[in-house]
Amino acid sequence: MNTAFEVVPTAAAWTKGWTLTRGKAAPVSQPYGYKIDLGVPECLERHAMVDYDTGVVRALTDRLHTVALDNAAAVAPDGYQLSLSTSGAVSDAELRDVNGELAARGRVAHSDGVATFDQTAAVIA
Repeated sequence: MNTAFEVVPTAAAWTKGWTLTRGKAAPVSQPYGYKIDLGVPECLERHAMVDYDTGVVRALTDRLHTVALDNAAAVAPDGYQLSLSTSGAVSDAELRDVNGELAARGRVAHSDGVATFDQTAAVIA
């Protein structure tokens, strides 16, 4: 049993296993860790960082449509219904249109002062 936790080999093994379980292309080594090309419109790629670097995070997130996160209450745009649920450290959000059709969803886990977003997707009609 390996008692020493080494970040880089662990990240390499995890990203390879994750891509295998999801049927995706092998992870691509990057200076910051690994990039996983998903190739679907609602989620083009994922990134696994082996060390936190604000410059890398900024460069990756600058490519995304972003909104400021603060402690303000979440409000749905006109014509949409927002539902939020939280269980432990994980929160889920769903946004539905006037017909009740799913428009977007997302999940966030809060741990050690960090918010990790996953399974975030907009439904493209």
